[in-house]
Amino acid sequence: MKDKNILFFDCETGGLDCRTADMVEMAWIRTDPSGVTVLSRGNLRIFPRRPVDPRAAAVNGYNVDEWRNTGHRLDNAMDHLLLDAENAVFVAHNVAFDWGFVETALSDVGKKWPGDYHRLCTASLTWPLLAAGKVEKVRLEVLTAYFGIPHEAHRAAGDAEAARQV
Repeated sequence: MKDKNILFFDCETGGLDCRTADMVEMAWIRTDPSGVTVLSRGNLRIFPRRPVDPRAAAVNGYNVDEWRNTGHRLDNAMDHLLLDAENAVFVAHNVAFDWGFVETALSDVGKKWPGDYHRLCTASLTWPLLAAGKVEKVRLEVLTAYFGIPHEAHRAAGDAEAARQV
């Protein structure tokens, strides 16, 4: 695993449950195994197939009119992601949430994950900071503040970069 590239990922969604909501935006950063050298980036808005919860839209900025002009169909968006995922380790902050949406999307478009089977969670990696009382929570916003990392929260590209920096 130490020789595999890393794919830092984040998605914004139309709700909290991957069985009833869709991704509306996803972003990723593919790096070398050190996590330092960026090899490629992607950031795509996705047309949701199901209604977006207004509370989710208020958090992530989803807007029907903007997406109409800039959004991608899910199958097209996943094709872009999968090109960069080849042989990479999937990393996200709260990986179970993000991976649930990716796995559901893969199933919906009939594709398989071409990357490594390992999944890493930056929230879990920062648990020692919580245990030592250095942070009150392992939320990405708390961790970026702790480390002094600039962060545009609840936008896929900003959160993917923040996860990489953390």
